[in-house]
Amino acid sequence: MNQMDTPIPDMTEMRKRRSGARSYPIDLAAPENRERAVDVRLHGIAGANYYYRKDNPPYNHRAPAAIPELFVREGVLSRLEEVNAALALDDLEVYLFDAYRPVQLQNYFHDEWVPSYLRKKNPDWTDEEILQEVGNYWARGAADHTKIDPLSPPPHATGGVVDLTLRSRTTKEELPMGGVFDDVSRISFVDHFEKEGNLRALTKHEHEARKNRRMLYAVMIRAGFTVNPNEWWHYGFGDQLSSSLLRAPHAVYSVMQVDQ
Repeated sequence: MNQMDTPIPDMTEMRKRRSGARSYPIDLAAPENRERAVDVRLHGIAGANYYYRKDNPPYNHRAPAAIPELFVREGVLSRLEEVNAALALDDLEVYLFDAYRPVQLQNYFHDEWVPSYLRKKNPDWTDEEILQEVGNYWARGAADHTKIDPLSPPPHATGGVVDLTLRSRTTKEELPMGGVFDDVSRISFVDHFEKEGNLRALTKHEHEARKNRRMLYAVMIRAGFTVNPNEWWHYGFGDQLSSSLLRAPHAVYSVMQVDQ
């Protein structure tokens, strides 16, 4: 059985573990926490910061405080290089949408854009329902970078998290995943098409999306990453969320220092 035939596990239990991840212990003295920030684009990893672009539906504008760089920790870069080496056998590579995220950008989407979008889409929802749904996809930020709690940083502030997909090395065409990046709906759940396939016959396009999600999941997990069960594109290593999902003894990445 190859990686496209191996189902993504049911993520129900993993979703429960997301609760309280921001209080998971971090070893601030871990050697990994001293790793520098590196821009993956300078090391052969393809990508373009989605929030810095203006052709980025559903936003269609450059987000406040967005940066063009795709910063990660050195250890994360090494793992991405390992992933690409494995994918090269099938003429594929990863393509990054996002990595390190300034806290002002985090605040913009968590506090403003996504709540507004959800209110328009679901006018009958209460404020509590809106807040809960925002939390399924966006972490809270902080007043500014200097005020991020080192023991409770947003995942994308650590340098341990990437948002990515698969694409052809030759044509540069992204593989269909059955849903667009940053879609705040259940179709973004990494196991969505696994569950749908247990209930009904999938369409040709859905079958292709399930195959591609399985391939991305398999190659990333083998390299030591952990998926956010609510987002097929979100993989992390060493941050609180990833560590709590794995039940690791502790996280190793706190706030990453970036010259901006």
